[in-house]
Amino acid sequence: MWSPTDSQSRLLTLINGATTSLTLYSLEMGSSQIVDALVSARSRGVTVNIVAEYSSSYASNYDKLASAGATVVSYAASDSLYIHAKAIVADVNTSKAKVFLGSENFTPTSLNSNRELGLIITNPAVISQVNSTLKLDLADGTPWS
Repeated sequence: MWSPTDSQSRLLTLINGATTSLTLYSLEMGSSQIVDALVSARSRGVTVNIVAEYSSSYASNYDKLASAGATVVSYAASDSLYIHAKAIVADVNTSKAKVFLGSENFTPTSLNSNRELGLIITNPAVISQVNSTLKLDLADGTPWS
């Protein structure tokens, strides 16, 4: 997928198509369309987990996601780990499992103006590796409050 041509629509298709789980890394969460799609996923019963780099700029969106039942953890600038990754693991451990890996932040600028590149991969080994690392970082992050 490429920004600014189809990244937003492809990410929304991935999120909206999830049936069991979504776990993601988020450096920036400024896209209301992505946030609304994640909230909608929660309302469908999809487990949503987010590992974020703390930024007060996106606090209201993380508040909205947490209020919808998403698990949100963050890492502060003073933590030993800086979350710069952009990834989504969808429907892990199912036949529909996919992973998005790319340079796209979840912001209107990144999705609709910048030149960005991402891939959606169905390779089980890649999905497993990304999911394992995400789970570790999810467990070690500071719960959003």
